[in-house]
Amino acid sequence: MVAYAFEKRHHDAILRGDKPFTLRIAGRKRHARIGEEVQMLEGRAKPKFAIGECVFRARVLFAERGVVRVLNPSFTPLGDRLWRLFNAAEQGAPQAAEHQAKLARLDGFTTWADLVRWHAEQAPPDENGLIDREAIGWAHATAVAIRRAA
Repeated sequence: MVAYAFEKRHHDAILRGDKPFTLRIAGRKRHARIGEEVQMLEGRAKPKFAIGECVFRARVLFAERGVVRVLNPSFTPLGDRLWRLFNAAEQGAPQAAEHQAKLARLDGFTTWADLVRWHAEQAPPDENGLIDREAIGWAHATAVAIRRAA
C-alpha cells in the first residue's frame, strides 16, 4: 500500500473518476505497483479520503514542448485507457497536443503549460530541460469516512 497526498481541490474529481492519475517525482520513494492499493490523503500526513487500485504505471519525461517519452509502462485492462492516452500524447504522435491538453485536464490543470509550470516548481527539470515523473493511475477510487478528532 502506498499513500499520496492531494490538495483539497482534487478530492471531488478523484472520487468522480475525473482525475484518474497523478504525476509524482521519479526516484524519490517507492511508488504504487500494479494491483496494489493506493491511499489518497487529505494533504500531507492527514487522514485518507479515498482508496483505489493501481492500474497504470509509467515513467514520463516531458517539457513545455510536450511529452517526450513514456518509459516502462505497465497496466491492467482497466489501465489500458490511460496507457493509450499517454502514448498518444508523446511527441510525434498525431494530435499529440490535443492529448497533452487532455492529460493536463485529467490531472487537474487548465492547460498543458500550467501542468508543466507546476511540476517545474516542485522539482527543477534536468540538464536537458526534461521533467521526470512517475505516472500512477488508479481505478475504482472509493470514498473513505474521515474520522476527525473531537
